[in-house]
Amino acid sequence: KDFLERGRVMILAHRQELIAQAADKIQRVTGITPETEMGQAWANELRDAEPRCGIQIPLPAFGVLGGLVPGDLVVIAGRPGMGKSTLACQLSVEACLRFLLPTYIVSTEMTRQQWGTWMSAVVADRSTASLPRPLPEPILSWWRRAPIAISDQGTISIAQIRAIAERRVGIRLLIVDHIGRVAGGRRDNRVLEVGDVARGLKSIAKDLGCTVVAICQLNRRVEGADEKEPKLSDLRESGEIEQEADSVLFLWTRERDTTVAHLDCFVTVAKNRHGPTARVATTFDKAGRRILLRDHE
Repeated sequence: KDFLERGRVMILAHRQELIAQAADKIQRVTGITPETEMGQAWANELRDAEPRCGIQIPLPAFGVLGGLVPGDLVVIAGRPGMGKSTLACQLSVEACLRFLLPTYIVSTEMTRQQWGTWMSAVVADRSTASLPRPLPEPILSWWRRAPIAISDQGTISIAQIRAIAERRVGIRLLIVDHIGRVAGGRRDNRVLEVGDVARGLKSIAKDLGCTVVAICQLNRRVEGADEKEPKLSDLRESGEIEQEADSVLFLWTRERDTTVAHLDCFVTVAKNRHGPTARVATTFDKAGRRILLRDHE
């Protein structure tokens, strides 16, 4: 038995030597090494690559980002009541109901019925309170043809989100509302746990070739600060959210009274890995669940 094993090892070693000799001969004749061959393949990929371009969504600040780009992680952040979920809801309407992009929503705060009501208000261009009940067929027809699904579990892990996304063949947009309620792998330390979640969301975007949009809270410092415009350091619980995100959007206002029905606010592109930053003047229509452009600051 030992004799046979030694023979097998010698045969494998001889085969590896022959392969190495052949590779050395090819290199001497052609000048091509495994490294330069990879470089040539990379150069061909770069030559044939399409310009960076996403699905152009008619929402404030998304034009600055180049639209919904496959592989991107976009973070929408703000204090409570600034319209984060509203902007995500608008995005789901534009992307899925109008552009028919396969979309999955992970809603840890609102129920599927609440999210659907908000979407219906956007579709019907009405306030949520004035929607007819039961919803008429012209509104429901949007859902009947839309490639959309939602999970409204109160708690969910990043591993579960990954499994859901992998099962949704052809997924183009994943919306997570919000990061703070998603469990990571290291639950003994919340900062590390949120870092796990952020890395997991970026991996989903990159591996599945979809856009991931995640909602995030801001620290309370913003409320008491003289300068109301948030900074990247204000992202709650983990600096890794800033590191992993391709883009970070802040929703904020200079107004003291945030209870008004139409709140003048801003969407700031605070980080844009592939383009410029910007500040866009908007109005938050709370009843109609819309973030609208306005002409002046």
